[in-house]
Amino acid sequence: MSSRRYTSPPSLPIPSLSSLVISEPDLNPSPPILEEDSTDDSTANSTLHPIVVKEGGSDSDDDNVPKWINIPSSLFSVRSPSYSTTRLKVPSPPALFICKSCITYSSKSKHDDVLQVITDKVKGTGDWIERVINNQITENLILAVTFQIPFTHSYTSSSPSGGQITFFYIPTPSFSSSLNSNYGGITSQWLLHGPTSSSLRSLFKLIIQLPDPDILPVPLRSYNSKPVLITKSGRMKEACLNGNRFIEMKCDLHGWGTFTRKAIVKNLDNLKIWPVRIGVLVETRDDGGGEVLIGAVEVKGIDTLRLFDVDEVEEGED
Repeated sequence: MSSRRYTSPPSLPIPSLSSLVISEPDLNPSPPILEEDSTDDSTANSTLHPIVVKEGGSDSDDDNVPKWINIPSSLFSVRSPSYSTTRLKVPSPPALFICKSCITYSSKSKHDDVLQVITDKVKGTGDWIERVINNQITENLILAVTFQIPFTHSYTSSSPSGGQITFFYIPTPSFSSSLNSNYGGITSQWLLHGPTSSSLRSLFKLIIQLPDPDILPVPLRSYNSKPVLITKSGRMKEACLNGNRFIEMKCDLHGWGTFTRKAIVKNLDNLKIWPVRIGVLVETRDDGGGEVLIGAVEVKGIDTLRLFDVDEVEEGED
């Protein structure tokens, strides 16, 4: 697997926060237009299944096809500016980032560098992240949020197998306009210093939401839409690829408590049919600023038994 274009971050100066605006938010972006010579049918068919999750709503086509879509951040409740005194939560303001790509795969061990893992695996897919890797798209900042999912109840600290799903986000004008606000400030500080500061990195929060909580097993219903701070199970790093500044935030679900881990494993099959909403944000402390989501997506149709195994050696590969 080639990693020649993947370097450590010191070679790329941190840009000013005002330069991190990339594009207007678009909750229904058009599919990419490929160059005629970018791929052929045989290549696309052999590499697409199923590492690249298709972008599209629940009514876009076959419900058995894994897919994701950006959703309104207002579907999630976050801390209001007066939360420290009122404990009031409100619908989130517009998200600061928008998702552009989703990658999922299985592996025999947890991977630290998702970019190095997928560089050769997305060839010929025409996906947004492939075009970034091929230097066809340049972004000032790309945030990769990775969830490492256990496939077994028992916890194994050494090389645990499981699945990984990564969402790639870029900033929207909402991020730029929020830089002088409290929540925009804490998010930008998290992006700039989280990779080297455990206290800032540990402010990352995850909200899992099912639109219909009644389909959940009774013991899990009270956890629907409840935020979870990613502290000890979180890792954050920074890298540069073709001039793109990447920040990767990893959430290691293998290390969660026994009850939670067992609940995840027991319900893996339901990921094929459940629409799962995922909101990510940085927690604002008791200083009156309120919170806002970094990004909000819905994913459906993930079949963990059919995930592409990136550790399998392909025929003819050394």
